Amino acid sequence: MGGFGIDGFYVDLTKIKENLMITNNWIKSRLGLLAILLLGVVNPGITQQTPHVVFERWSVQELLPGGRFDAIAHVGGHTVVMGSRGKNPGQLFISRDLGQTWENTGKITEDEITCISHGGGDLVYLLTGKSNFYRSEDGGQSWKWLGTISNNKNTEGYTLSYGIFVTKSGTVLVSDTESSGGHIYRSEDRGDSWHDVGVVSPRALYRFQGTDQGVLVNGWHGSIYRSTDDGLTWEETGRLADSPLYATEYLGDNIVLQGSEAGHVYRSTDEGESWQDLGKISEAADDMVDLGNGAVLLTTYRQAKHLYLSLDFGLTWENLGPLNTGVEGDWFDHVIQITQEDGVVMVGGSHAGFAVRGEVRR
Repeated sequence: MGGFGIDGFYVDLTKIKENLMITNNWIKSRLGLLAILLLGVVNPGITQQTPHVVFERWSVQELLPGGRFDAIAHVGGHTVVMGSRGKNPGQLFISRDLGQTWENTGKITEDEITCISHGGGDLVYLLTGKSNFYRSEDGGQSWKWLGTISNNKNTEGYTLSYGIFVTKSGTVLVSDTESSGGHIYRSEDRGDSWHDVGVVSPRALYRFQGTDQGVLVNGWHGSIYRSTDDGLTWEETGRLADSPLYATEYLGDNIVLQGSEAGHVYRSTDEGESWQDLGKISEAADDMVDLGNGAVLLTTYRQAKHLYLSLDFGLTWENLGPLNTGVEGDWFDHVIQITQEDGVVMVGGSHAGFAVRGEVRR
């Protein structure tokens, strides 16, 4: 039957079956073991057993009480940069070992940090909720404020800017949540100057998602918009829902997943040109991350705030329960994956100010 390793631990599937009398179907599905990975939490100095009582390798560190982490990016090598919002906004943390340890580099802004994006090499971009734009040329260690991109307003009380995307040509895209229609802005000179592309959606825009052939953006209108010319022009490829769209991920091979605030998951096999509604899978979908080989993690932010796992490129999903940081009602605000030669490292930030990390070895 063999086995696999997670964070340096080799798991013998035969032994697990003998000791815990797990069914063959459960082993073949692999859902149970990955659930152990995700639900087994190690708080500093505390070990908590999972429902399957095998082991726990999901590490949790409280970095900033009340410092909600919604902005996180891998910026090359083993370096990950994460910024805070919430009650403790504007703080920047850097990890040089793929999220195992963190350094607080200080408060770089009084505003909330909503997005961080790698621009290649030592170049890193940072966006705040008030649409202030920063650039780092030393891997996130120091920052230069380049100005305010959008002067629009959101009259519904939402943050003004959430999303950055760097295209293959190096063009930087930023979205806003203007209440009369979401705009997209382009910079071809690393953020020194900006061009307002104009209104792309009748409602606020949220998150970008790159594909092989272009870039997608979602938002409050429940629609997906696509550009194949470096962000110059945009077309609506479909109105998927009456509720906002936030969670999105590209799995490669033309497969895109999209989650709605109403809990539905939508799937495209042509890079977002057409979509299939897979039905209501979860509570309000917040984020998705590709774990490789068809495995995808979905996070939610309302009701039970459970995590969901798919092992078949988003076709079916398993409820893994809540994220256990020790804070009731906490959830993943944003989680990323970093592909390594022997597997995938997942690093995420929680709503309550925790850094969460796990390794899945192949």
